[in-house]
Formats: sequence, structure tokens, C-alpha cells
Amino acid sequence: MFFNVLAVGFYGLFGAVLAEIPSYIKVCNKNDPEISKCIINSVEQLRSRLKTGIAELNVPPIEPLLLDEIQLRSGPNQAKINANITNAKVWGPSGFEIIDLKPNVKKNRFVFRVSIPSIYFEGDYDIDMSVLILKYKGKGPITGNFTNYKFDCIMKGDLVTLNGQQHLQFRKFNLTLYIGHSAIHLGNLFAGQNPTLSSATNEVVRDNADLFVNEIKPVLENSLAQKFTDIANTITKRFTYQELFPDNFEKTKPYLMKGIPELSLPPFDPFELPIMTVNRTLNDAVSINAIIRNIKVEGGRNTVIQGLRADPKKHVGEIRLSLPWTTIEMEYDVQGHLLTIPLQSRGFFFGNFTNTQFSIKGGLQTYEKDGNEYFRVKRINSKIVVGDGFIRLTSKNPDMQFGADLIANFFNEDPRRVLDTVNPIFIETSNQLFTVVADQILANLKASEKTYSSRNEFSINVITELICVSVPNTLTKLQFSINLIKKTMNCFCWLMTVLVLFQWTNREVSCVRKASKPSFFPTCFRNDPNLNRCLVEATEMIRPYLAKGIPELKVPPFEPFNIPEIKLEQGTSALNFKALLKNVMAYGLTNYTFSQFDFDVPNLQFFCTAKIHKMKLAGDYTVTGKILVAPIQGGGKFTAGIDSVDVFVYQKYKTSTRKDGKVHLVPIGTNSTISVQEPKLNLQGLFEGNEELTAATNKAINDNADELVIELKPVLEDLISKILEDLLFKTISNNIPWDDLYPINPKFS
Repeated sequence: MFFNVLAVGFYGLFGAVLAEIPSYIKVCNKNDPEISKCIINSVEQLRSRLKTGIAELNVPPIEPLLLDEIQLRSGPNQAKINANITNAKVWGPSGFEIIDLKPNVKKNRFVFRVSIPSIYFEGDYDIDMSVLILKYKGKGPITGNFTNYKFDCIMKGDLVTLNGQQHLQFRKFNLTLYIGHSAIHLGNLFAGQNPTLSSATNEVVRDNADLFVNEIKPVLENSLAQKFTDIANTITKRFTYQELFPDNFEKTKPYLMKGIPELSLPPFDPFELPIMTVNRTLNDAVSINAIIRNIKVEGGRNTVIQGLRADPKKHVGEIRLSLPWTTIEMEYDVQGHLLTIPLQSRGFFFGNFTNTQFSIKGGLQTYEKDGNEYFRVKRINSKIVVGDGFIRLTSKNPDMQFGADLIANFFNEDPRRVLDTVNPIFIETSNQLFTVVADQILANLKASEKTYSSRNEFSINVITELICVSVPNTLTKLQFSINLIKKTMNCFCWLMTVLVLFQWTNREVSCVRKASKPSFFPTCFRNDPNLNRCLVEATEMIRPYLAKGIPELKVPPFEPFNIPEIKLEQGTSALNFKALLKNVMAYGLTNYTFSQFDFDVPNLQFFCTAKIHKMKLAGDYTVTGKILVAPIQGGGKFTAGIDSVDVFVYQKYKTSTRKDGKVHLVPIGTNSTISVQEPKLNLQGLFEGNEELTAATNKAINDNADELVIELKPVLEDLISKILEDLLFKTISNNIPWDDLYPINPKFS
């Protein structure tokens, strides 16, 4: 009855090595953004085979499904039932339909809801029952029909090692059954000697079928859960975890290890670099000026891809990697100081580092060379955390060995202290290195190419995903407030661009409506060679007007920025609540500093970066539910404070001719990232004013912000995006023609 769950989990779900997995199983890559749809299609293709069984995989037929003996020894006083049901056979499971699917490949957790139109079963009964005034004791055949049948299933697996290879082993399934209508019939009642009483007894049974089903349901759930857990684990022993969960990276490892000379891609393991320089001063405590030669890094073959998102159309994305262990050898010539230790020596470095975590985000842009279009790196931002490490330094001058040992011992006594201190330098250097290597690869790939040799196919599949990685909304933010700020800043940066582009030209430029001309707007032209600098300067000039609002453009005041109402509802393991936020006020949106605008006029896209200093949100809330393992309930005021927010926004447009006959810009895609420093959230009025519980809950929220935000993020981002983007897009972009927003100056032509 539940083998469709297994089919989803082990056949249709993630694919396998084609030489191992039968051809009738549709392969689904675990990085597929529409993996749920792929899984459902895979199961649909397997339906007929599941009914009759799959002998080569030792999968028994699911029709008829044979059940173990069911024992019933319970019931209310008015309807006591003692019964054994044996030789039970079930028909109908092959008519299943998956109506909801939520896979979590990273956690090996799969949640399903399945519908089966009808189920028929038959078996033998041995029953002793007392239902109201009717009593009966006897044996005979039992049949039943269930319609509108549904069940929920949670599958949770663990990785285990068998014969030196990793396999997925499932814990006992968690099944919950729901039956819409039931009809049960007992045959051979009263040995067939009293048809009238038999009919009356069956009528009583039918009238109390729900009672009967509810009593046997726990037995049925437990029996089926154990049976199909055993079947699942029998199947997973046939295939390794990598066969069940393939990814492109594993397929391309052989190429990476050896390198691809025609793409200027060096060997990945060991990775060697002739020379690299570092010249960076963070503060009074950290200053490093070094020349590093003959760098050799080993351990890349053990790289594990933990998460990947790519949007090849927008050329943006993200990848998260982990390195279980890495060794680094190199020659060094360094000067400077690290905390209290002076640095001034030459020698040889050896380091062994474990549990290194990478998060790399980036975007590409196109350029022309020799009449062809190529990609190059627009930006790369990485986050790198090294878990632990050990180093050894050997000075070239024996007289300086004592100093080298002093530095090595200083590191080895507390690696975390040093790693955290130099992390900004490490990240900056890594970004530069990633950019150089990526540009070397991309310089050999034409953007317009569609067909590639096997190695070029590798480069497109891997580089598009590893380098052209999307900008997802996965940065750490603090529950309500940070999600709100993210979308606020996303649309805020878009609004700033629109306002800056809404330049009003002099009399030499046509299509200007003088009655709508805000006198305070500066003028930037889309063909100005210094356009980007003009945009940055313009953001400073319009700051005071944003604070009060711009009625001519229907832009509301930004100090404070008001959102009347936000409804939130989430139901996950970490967050299960309903909340209503009212009269939300955001303070500090005009405390911005834009450091960069990059408007790509021919391709109608732009990037901008900004920093917002000292932001605050406040409003009213009501909430009920659960956060982590603690209940949360109450209502009152909430406040959130953020020290600063770094914002990066990418916006893509297209043009459209409207009813007025003029061309307008239409936003078609927005991606943004933010980095929040020192966020805090405070909820007042929880638990009917119980100060102790309120304080404990606020502490739990702030201490566990990362986990809570991951759970809550999709709900809030969709909600806030609708509130702000609809407001800004409808009031500005839809009403202002392209030539008014971004005019052309003939003198720059």
C-alpha cells in the first residue's frame, strides 16, 4: 500500500549511475530546482511495474499486498471488540497519486502526502464483539472498502558504512493514515443459519465502521511502517549513497584532478600556484606583507558539495562546499605583525587544516573580443571558515628558527584565535584567486556556443554552476526584522536607481512633461561615459527628499517607512506559528552610502552596492505557536535594531510599448544579498506579561537566529516582495517612459 513511497525515495528521486539503475527509472539530479516535479513524474512512470513487482530489484508486487496478522484488543465500553484478522490481502495501492512532496536531500528527509481513490481488502476474522446490545463470537471471512484514502509519510535516513562504502539506511517510517469512508462486511455470521441476524449484525458493523477502523489504525500503521522500512533498507543496500544521490561534481572529478589545459584550468589536486602576494593591513593588530612561492594544496579530491543554486539566464548563483582536510606547503617571505607577534622571516610553511567550509557567490558579465562574446567575472564574494589546524614553520636562517617556532606555537595553541583574526585577509585573497582562475577558464568559452566536446560540456556544466552561481536569499538575518530589511533594501536600491534615472533634461531634449518635473532632480544621461559616477552622486542629492516622500512620483516617506500590516504563518520543525504585524515602521533607510552603481545600458541590467547605518524597526504584533521546542504566545510591541546592513542588488529589465505609444522599462528579475551586523530583536508582552518567560524567549530567538531565519525566509520574502515591489513598480516604472527615465544627451553621441 505504501510502496509508492519507496519508489519515490529510491527509484525516481535522485537517479543513479546509468549502468546500475534500470532504464525504466527516470533520473532526477539532486540539484534540480524542480526536483519535486521530477520525482512525481518518475513515480508515475513506475506505476505499472510497482503493481506486479520488480524481480531484479527484489521488490515484491504491491497487489495484492499481504499483511501480517492484525490483533485488536481494545474498544470503548459500548463497543468492545476482540479480534484477530489473518491472511489479509489488499488491492488498490497502485492507483496512488502523490499530492504533495517535500524532499530535503541534505538532511536525507522526505515528506509525502499520497491519495489513493479506493482500497479493497479481504481476510479471515476471529472475533468476539459487543456493540451496543448486539453480541457475537465467531469466525469467517471479512471484506472491506475504503475510499478517499490518504496518508502522510515521513522518511528519515542516516548514512552508514557497508563494505567500505556509504549507504543510506532509513529509520522506521512515520506513517499517518486518513480514511474518508469505510465499509466492512463480516461473512459466515452465525454459521449462515440466521440471515436476519447476520444482516442486522453487518448493519451495526457498517454503522460503526469508523470506530472499527480507528481502533485498528494504530496496528495497521505500525505493521506497515515496519514492513516497508525493511523493504526500503533492503533496496538501499543494493546501491551506494553516491549511486542514489549523483551529482555533476562527482562525474567531473577526474577532469578536475588532472586539469584541463585547453581551458587553462590547472590540476585540482594537488593544486599548485607559482607565486602569490599579500599586502594587507586590517588594523593596528594585524598587518601582513608577504610573498608566497611554490604553493601546493592537497585534499581537493575530498570536496563535498553541500548546496548549489544556479541561474544561467541571469549568470548569477551560489555554491557551498566543504573540505574534510587540506594540507598546504609553500615558501614564504613575510613582514608585519599578528596580534602581539612580530612577523619577519623567510622559510617553509606546512599546514594541515580540517573541516573547511566555503560559501561562494558570484555573477558574470559578457564582453566582446575579436567579434565574439565571452564571459568574465563580474564579482565573487566568498565566506570561508576553517574548522581547525596545525602548522609547522622552518626558517631558512637557522638563527631565526626560534622566532618561527614561536609563531607556530602561538597558532597551534589556539588555532581559532588566529584563523578568525586573519579571516578577512584570507577571504580577500581567495576572492582574487577565484576571479583569476575563473577568468582564465571563461576566456576559452564563447558565450554563444551551444554544443561542446566532452571537456567543454564539462566546463559549461561545472563552470556555469560553480562560477555562474545564483545570488540566493540565504544570508543570515534575524527573524522578522532582517527578512523585512532584506526586501526593503532590495526594493529600496531599485527605487534609488529609478529615481536617479528619472532625470529631467533641458529644452534640447524632447518628451519632457514640464508639469511633472521635480526641480531637485539631477540629470544623468544613459550615454554619458561617467554615468555610474553620476548615479552615485545623485543618490546623495536626493537623500533629503526621500525622507519626506516625493508626492509627484507617489513615493511615500522613507523616514519612517510604514507597512500597515504583515501576516506570517509557518509550519516546520523549528517554526510553527501564526503572527500578525501591524503598524510596522522602519527607521534609518536614508542612512545609506552607495559605493557603486554599474548600469549596463545595452543589456538593461544594473548592479549596485550600498551600506545602511543604524536601522531600527518597531510595531505591534500578535503571535501564537512554537519556536524551536518552546511555545510562544502573546501580543504587544516589537523592536529590532541593526548596526549596519551591506546590500548588493542586481536588477534586470526589458522594454515594453504601452498604450500611450511610449516605451517603458519593465523589471523582470531581481536578486539581492545582504550582510547584517549585530541584529537584535525584542518582543514585549509574551505570555500575558510574564517577564521571566518573555526574557527567556527573546534570548532563545536571538541565540538561534540562523536556524529560525532559514525556516522563515521563504514566507517573509514572498510577502515583503509583494508589498514593496508592487508599490514601487506600479507607481514609477509603469508610469514613466524610458526616454524620460534615462534620456540621451547628443553631446555624448
